[in-house]
Amino acid sequence: MVEIYCGEGKGKTTAAAGLALRAAGRGRSVLFAQFLKDGSSGEIAMMKVFEEIEILLPKKFYGFLSGMTDVQKEKAKEDAGKMLEEIRVKVREMEFRDLYSFLPDEGEPVRGVVILDEVFHAVNAGLIEEEELLDFIREIPPEVELVMTGRDPSEKLLAEADYISEIISRKHPYEKGVSAREGIEY
Repeated sequence: MVEIYCGEGKGKTTAAAGLALRAAGRGRSVLFAQFLKDGSSGEIAMMKVFEEIEILLPKKFYGFLSGMTDVQKEKAKEDAGKMLEEIRVKVREMEFRDLYSFLPDEGEPVRGVVILDEVFHAVNAGLIEEEELLDFIREIPPEVELVMTGRDPSEKLLAEADYISEIISRKHPYEKGVSAREGIEY
C-alpha cells in the first residue's frame, strides 16, 4: 500500500519515523530515504540504532532551496535523481525477514517499508520529475509499504495513495518568532 503524510503542520517526518520504528520492532526491513535534509534530526539518530532500518541521505546537503544558487540547484537535482535510482535498486534487492506468520484473511503481508521523506518537496522544486516518482510508485512490490512525506503533493500523486494523512497547522510558535528547537522541531 501507499501512504502519504502531507500538510502544512509539524510532524510528517516524525510520523514516518514512528512507522519505521514500529515496522522494525516487528522485524520488518525498512529503508528510510530523506530528501533535502542534512540527516541531523533526532529521528535519524534514533533510527540508526536499529539494524532493520537502513538510512539513505543526500550525498551532499546544499542548504535550503531558497538559498541555493542555480548551480547548486542543478547539482541537487542530479543528486536527487541518483538517489531515487539508488532507492529503486535497494527496493529490488531488499532482504525481507520472515519472522512472523500471517493468517490468510489478513491480506497481503507487509514484509518491508520504504519511506521517501520530503519527496514532495523534491518534486515541487523540480529536483525529481513527477512522472519518474509515479513510475517508482507503480513499481513497488505488493509486500512493500511505501510512505511519502512532504507538502503539496499533486492530485496525481494523491490518487496513487491508499492512506492520506494531512497534518494541519492551526498555531505554531514560529508565528511568535520562536525558532525551531532541538529535540522538539528537529
